[in-house]
Amino acid sequence: MTTGIDGTSPEVLTQAEVEGRRLVWECIRFIRKYVPGAENAYLSKTPFLYGIRETRMILGEYLLTEDDVLKARKFKDGIAKDSFFIDIHGPHLQDKEWVKSHRVPEGDWYEIPYHCLLPKDIDNLLTAGRCISSDREANGSLRIMPTCMATGQAAGTAGAMAIKGKIKPREIKGEKLREILISQGADL
Repeated sequence: MTTGIDGTSPEVLTQAEVEGRRLVWECIRFIRKYVPGAENAYLSKTPFLYGIRETRMILGEYLLTEDDVLKARKFKDGIAKDSFFIDIHGPHLQDKEWVKSHRVPEGDWYEIPYHCLLPKDIDNLLTAGRCISSDREANGSLRIMPTCMATGQAAGTAGAMAIKGKIKPREIKGEKLREILISQGADL
């Protein structure tokens, strides 16, 4: 695992791609040499992009926090729910007690409020996915695909509501958006 990669820099990403592919071939050579029966192992493919978990996030009308996640906080304008653990890579993941203490309570979930999708001081813009307003720890839980899709559905629905109502996205009542999302089949 490589850390400290600036996912906003093409130069740094290129260096990470080169280093990542070098490490893959180092692993292949090791496997061929030391794993019985794998002498003829070959690499069929690698990802076409270096995977970056964290880059930019907006500062929104509300900042979802680690505390919100761990206390399974609910919001009257909740537009998505999640129960994934806080998955931030690092040496602390070897500590079973840390991992255990950074989970949503068993059988519970937290909600993402609509106001996490609204950038502070910028009108007519909605965000979705891993760039919504959250601290690093909360983002370590919410950046999974199902939650990103749920925030995408909420952002798209809010955008349609804004256009139809000839209003700005921040003028939309989160509770009304929530009702519409539920009528669309969202699990809230």
